[in-house]
Amino acid sequence: MMQISTKNIDSVYTNNASSNTAAFRQGLHDGIPIGLGYFAVAFSLGIICRSSGLSVFQGFLTSLLNNTSAGEFAAITLIGQHASYTEIALVTLIANARYMLMSCALSQRLS
Repeated sequence: MMQISTKNIDSVYTNNASSNTAAFRQGLHDGIPIGLGYFAVAFSLGIICRSSGLSVFQGFLTSLLNNTSAGEFAAITLIGQHASYTEIALVTLIANARYMLMSCALSQRLS
């Protein structure tokens, strides 16, 4: 039977932890431009929420429940124009449907 010393296990764990930390930092660095772009979108959606008469919690809930910022923008615009619930749901569903279609197309390419 082969015996494994704890020294080898500790060195493997330390190497993995340091490489994970380095990968995490690299990911943060690479994600800054994307994060800044989303910050601008979130800021503009916040302004639209306030101009449509939504509270902070309602704006947060809208962001939480929508899959896309385009769907969120459409829903907030319709809420501001006092559209019916059916219209809001239908437009939001159509705006968010592109991700459902993309996931179906992508799932066929994955093993």
